[in-house]
This record gives sequence, structure tokens and C-alpha cells, in this order.
Amino acid sequence: MADFFATQTDNTSVGDSILSVWNQQTLFEAAPELVAVQLATMKVVAGAATIYFPRFAQMANVTSALTDSTETSATEVTDTALSITPVEYGAVVCRTLMSNVQSGGRVDLAVTKLVGQNMGSSIDGLALAPLEAFSTDIIYPNGKTAKAQLDAGDVLDGKFAGRLYNRLARKNIPSIGGAYMCATHEDALYDLKEDAGSGGWTPVSQYSNLTAVLNNEVGMFKGIRWLRTANSTIESNVNGTVDGYYVAVVGENALGYGVSVEPHITITGPFDSLGRFLNIGWYGIFDFSVIDTDNMVLGRVASSIGSNT
Repeated sequence: MADFFATQTDNTSVGDSILSVWNQQTLFEAAPELVAVQLATMKVVAGAATIYFPRFAQMANVTSALTDSTETSATEVTDTALSITPVEYGAVVCRTLMSNVQSGGRVDLAVTKLVGQNMGSSIDGLALAPLEAFSTDIIYPNGKTAKAQLDAGDVLDGKFAGRLYNRLARKNIPSIGGAYMCATHEDALYDLKEDAGSGGWTPVSQYSNLTAVLNNEVGMFKGIRWLRTANSTIESNVNGTVDGYYVAVVGENALGYGVSVEPHITITGPFDSLGRFLNIGWYGIFDFSVIDTDNMVLGRVASSIGSNT
């Protein structure tokens, strides 16, 4: 590959209109994969090595009446600075002119699709990572206290979904547009939807405002909007042959998204003298982190249709 850069040229064999089409197609393919990033209600874009997020403590309730003719004392608001240090992420495919010619142009279509899907799926996984690594508040179903105790029947059911909601609501954690949110694996959601069959589950088709439906949102239940993502980790054999799943429920300001350079499509080349090679990829400088640890809870469950044998 190093030889490609030995004789650079300013010429390009790809027209601007074609580059625009590729860019749009790749972004189109990326969009449906962006699921967990929708949980990040705190996003800061800044060209800085470290991006700071302020976390403000709630004010205490007023419990006594004001005194006439007496100035009210100012309430001190305390804040904590939390930070995200964005890092570089990206992937690239180098396609040859010959491969595209021999395939009748299908290679370019395949590459733009694959790069777009990779971009969306990668960002989704990176957004899930700090949620699944959360250790401040973890709960388990059916009285279990550790993932090593999970049995195949310790699934995400209506009762446990209610506990997850209660964990945040009892602290008066702000919701996200009227509900808490969770992005988790379809295996875990399967049990929830089966248990919710008797009532209370609101599918997205019954939402009053369908334009507000999020990517891969499957419905609302127990005060939580549920999103499906295949990038949610399945932890193999947490207890014997039973697999474990992560169910991270968040409120407002739980997940932060710090961006120095927005993830974007890159199309570079050709760098060789005959214009045979073209690099199609994506690149960004960003990262995710839990900002307000009070505003989320992590559930650990098994699944009835997981690989438990």
C-alpha cells in the first residue's frame, strides 16, 4: 500500500456529482444503525482535546414561607465538571478500478453500503460501551444480586421493567420527552414483549406522533421507550451456560457525546499515477461517556431464547 503514495497526483477520475451520490448513499446506509446514540441528550461539539460537561446538583425544596420585608438569601448551585476526551475512529476500503469494471459498477455500490453500515453500527456500539460498563447502580430480577446468579428464567419481564422505571422515577430523575429510554438486544426485548401481551405495551404504530419515532424503536412499556440494537453485548455463560444481557435505562443528561470532528464519509484518491485505486471510508474524532451517574440504572438479565445450553 505504501507504493500508492509514492507518486501523488492532483488529478481525479471521479466527478463531483458521483462523489456526492456516494456520500449521500453511505450516510443513508449509516442512519438506521444509529440507535444508542439517540440516548445521548448531552452533545457538545468543540474543536478541543478535552470536552467538559457541567453537572448541576438539584436545588433543595423550599419548606418555609418567605418573611415579609426580608431579603431572600440566594441558593448556591453546585456543579461538577465531567469530561470526555474524543479519540479518532474510522475505517476505510480501498477499491481498485479493475474490480469495479469487472463487476459492472456493483463494487462501488457495495462498498458505499458496507462503509455506511459500518459507520452507523460502530458508532452505535461505541455509544453502548459506557452504558454497559456502568457500575454505579445495577439491579437484577427475582432477588438476584449478581450476574453469576442469573438463571434462564431471570428475564426482562413487565415486573422487572417496572423496577427499572421505579429506580429512576423514585429519585425524580428527569425523563426524555416524557419517558425514560433503553436500547437493548432483541433477545431481551422478546421476553418483555411476550410478557406485555396482556396489556400496557404501546407499539410505535399506536403513537400519536409517528414522526417522533426513533430508529429501531419498538414500543413503550412501563414508562420506558424501548429500542432494539443488535450491538448490545451478549455476555456468554455468566452462570454456567446462561447468557447475560445488558438493559441500560437512562433519563435526561445520563449519556454524553463529545465531538471534536463529526463522523463523516471520506473519499480520497486516486493517489497512484494511473488512477486505479480509490479509498472510501469514514472518520471522526468523538467519544461517549456517562455524565450524570444518578440518571441511569443498569439491569442485567437472561433471555428465554438466548443460548442457555
